[in-house]
Amino acid sequence: EGKLSVDKNYIREHIKLFEENSESIKERLSYIGIKI
Repeated sequence: EGKLSVDKNYIREHIKLFEENSESIKERLSYIGIKI
């Protein structure tokens, strides 16, 4: 059970990082012609 909470925190951190980067990722993709 302790492992599960560690995994949740780990995943939450990565989701937060992904959300922070998602705007620049979308800009980069649209720049090369891919729309999300």
